[in-house]
Amino acid sequence: MALQDTLANLFSGFYLIIYKQVKTGDYVKLDAGHEGYVIDISWRNTTIKEISNNLVIVPNSKLSTAIFTNYHLPAKEITLTMDVGVSYDSDLEEVEKVTVEVAKEVMQEIAPELKESEPYIRFHTFNDFSIDFTLYMRVSEYFDQRIGKHLFVKKLHNRY
Repeated sequence: MALQDTLANLFSGFYLIIYKQVKTGDYVKLDAGHEGYVIDISWRNTTIKEISNNLVIVPNSKLSTAIFTNYHLPAKEITLTMDVGVSYDSDLEEVEKVTVEVAKEVMQEIAPELKESEPYIRFHTFNDFSIDFTLYMRVSEYFDQRIGKHLFVKKLHNRY
């Protein structure tokens, strides 16, 4: 009875490793809200390093039963989406052209290896004061969304 938790963690750790649900270096988000990079998977627990540099220690038995998203599976690359609105006075063809050019610049800066993935936009809503669209562009991994959004907003504002 005394070894029950230890054995549960041990077998859960084997299960996680064998079925490759998570590995060191993956960016994961747990249903409890914690998210970060997996830095260690031991026989007893898994250590996740949050962006704030805090460590979250999760017993393997808890991780194997948790609902979590692994942002590095099946591939690290993900699609960044940004909602944007432009004035009704805007030339939508020009908006599309400029927005895609800016997205390509951002991709070249943060994810040059993904140059074959073309960014695109889709107009979708006549809002009260704007025509809204969504930009879709690929980034190298989950965390790159933050710098991608930051650069995109600055560069698009400058170009508009």
